[in-house]
Amino acid sequence: MQKFARFPLLRLLIPFVGGVLLYLNIPQNLLFNDFENNVLLLICLIILLSALLFLQLFLNIKWIITLLIDIGLLLFGYELSYYQEISHQPDFLGNKVKSNEKQYLIVKPQDIVVHKGDYNRLVFKVYKVLNQRNEKWENVLGKVMVYSPKQIAIDTIFHPNVYYVLQVRLKEVLAVDNPYAFDYSKYLKRQGIYYTAFINNMSQIQSVGVQKRWGVSEWALFVRYSVVKYFKHNALLSKTSQSIIIALLTGFDDEIENTIVQSFIYSGTLHILSVSGFHTGLLFLMLSFIFSFLDPYQKRKWLRTILTVCTLFFYAFISGFSAPVVRAAIMLSLFIIHQYFYTDRYIHPFNILSAAAFIILVFNPLFIDDVGFLLSFSAMIGLVYFSPHYYFENRILQNIWSIISMSIGAQVGTLPVALYFFHGFAFLFILANIVIIPLSTLIIFFSLMAFIPLSLISVLLNYLVHWLIYLNDFFCNWGMYYNWIHFNFTDSIFLLILIVGVYVVLKKILNKEIHWIVGTSFVIFILSIWMLVHHIIWVNSYKNNSFTLYSEKNTTTYWIQNKNRLTFNRLDSLSMSNWIKNLLLKNCIRAYRVHSFNYVNLSGNKILICTHLSDTLLIKYIKPKILIWNSKILPHSKWVHLPELKKIYWVHSNQMIPNNLSYKVISVYNKQLTELSLQNLD
Repeated sequence: MQKFARFPLLRLLIPFVGGVLLYLNIPQNLLFNDFENNVLLLICLIILLSALLFLQLFLNIKWIITLLIDIGLLLFGYELSYYQEISHQPDFLGNKVKSNEKQYLIVKPQDIVVHKGDYNRLVFKVYKVLNQRNEKWENVLGKVMVYSPKQIAIDTIFHPNVYYVLQVRLKEVLAVDNPYAFDYSKYLKRQGIYYTAFINNMSQIQSVGVQKRWGVSEWALFVRYSVVKYFKHNALLSKTSQSIIIALLTGFDDEIENTIVQSFIYSGTLHILSVSGFHTGLLFLMLSFIFSFLDPYQKRKWLRTILTVCTLFFYAFISGFSAPVVRAAIMLSLFIIHQYFYTDRYIHPFNILSAAAFIILVFNPLFIDDVGFLLSFSAMIGLVYFSPHYYFENRILQNIWSIISMSIGAQVGTLPVALYFFHGFAFLFILANIVIIPLSTLIIFFSLMAFIPLSLISVLLNYLVHWLIYLNDFFCNWGMYYNWIHFNFTDSIFLLILIVGVYVVLKKILNKEIHWIVGTSFVIFILSIWMLVHHIIWVNSYKNNSFTLYSEKNTTTYWIQNKNRLTFNRLDSLSMSNWIKNLLLKNCIRAYRVHSFNYVNLSGNKILICTHLSDTLLIKYIKPKILIWNSKILPHSKWVHLPELKKIYWVHSNQMIPNNLSYKVISVYNKQLTELSLQNLD
């Protein structure tokens, strides 16, 4: 406990994060959902706190005050998370509109127009909605993502701080029921987007006025829009150069080609393309380098501190207050302020990181569920603790080693998180970062100079971007990216324990506190426990036998699982990349095959898949227990009135089930994954 007392801010952060996690995992209608529950909960809390204070006053139990603070922070984290969801607010857009009905909305852009594929995409914040009953405008909270065909020139009327009237049909963002697919609806709702809409012509969007008073966020969006517009209108830059330069400067990376993004993933340098903590840290190093010449004796340390902090937040400003940049700016600012005010006192880095995490989570507690948040803080922990330190007299060698050291530290720190979420690892990340990081730094430097209208700079930028992509493809083509790593939550916990254990053991061995044999034995012990637990989970994950079907848009996939082997009726590259890969990895499936079939006999449990009306002849002949009807027209009742037939699943139809049917039908159109667990596979 005395060692834990060295981290008071971490001690306060833990119960607060516990409250946020409690909100994310406990059903949301149990607490803080209505007035009666709030009053009941408040009475219970008052009774509990009174009892604890009584114990503190009369029994002098020291941990009572600590417990009270923990309970308060836990509830604060939960309630703050609850009210962060705008769907719980009385003025929520969903309380004022109905899906698929024509609505009139007053909106303002929240980002820049994205041009990708055949459509434009733009996110609007909704301020008012027209109540069509009384013809009055009502205030609302929420955002809507609007799509339009590429031929509609929405850029001609777009301005980041102009109000518009939209005449659209809102479509609610529906949750994905497939547990193995990425839940895009959850991702949008975390950003306050609960509806989408489609614009077919320019008459559906009309400007109604300019916002007169601009706040910080409005100015940030305007500056970001101006930077993007400037580079897009630079005719000397290629489309690829424009998209990469804009991404490096502003974080607007939506228009980079997917093939380029994929190549940077395979080389382990994806962090280069999106404005993140890496770019903020790079800016901090550049500022430190400049100030080391301007003020070598640190006589004006206060001015250096103010200018550095202001520059970091100005960078966050022009990036549109991108979440990763804001996180990094807060963390680095706290480190800088600590160095200025506490030069003679050591403050543990964990306390600074805990303070940064607390500030960010108070602003938006739902960041705890964001992969970027986890990667940012794990990378910072890796840079502080796991970066190997060595000093060269040669400045060039020292700069190269700094890149290697930071790459190793960040990679080790983020490894448990990255393997759990992405199941991939780039083995050439050190070599790739040694080359790509300096080159991307040059691109950023000359991109800032490109605001000077000199054609030579644009030509040079095209050349540098070309070499950036060429060298990145060179590392990518080595085939050193492993993309199918079976890694679950338990594995990430054990890997984290192993990394910390190896760090502590090496430190104690180098300080000659323990013998290397003792340290090695400890590491082998952790590995042995990890392998044992992994094997137990792997064996228990095998299901005896099951048949599963999933309907998605215009395709239906069904498969048979026999222990650790799967047989699919069909596979396409899109499904494989979207969710089937997760199905295989999460269930520790090592082998699968694709074989078209329409009939399965699982220990007498016959399953028949019909796709045409002519297949009804097979129903009487096979007499299935389960019928999967994959057609828009339901079969005649005379074909399905069989004593053996227990269930009929209707796939591929968004029609309502007729009321006059003489048999029961279960619709699974585009909404659910249905698993039928059976005993033995014949």
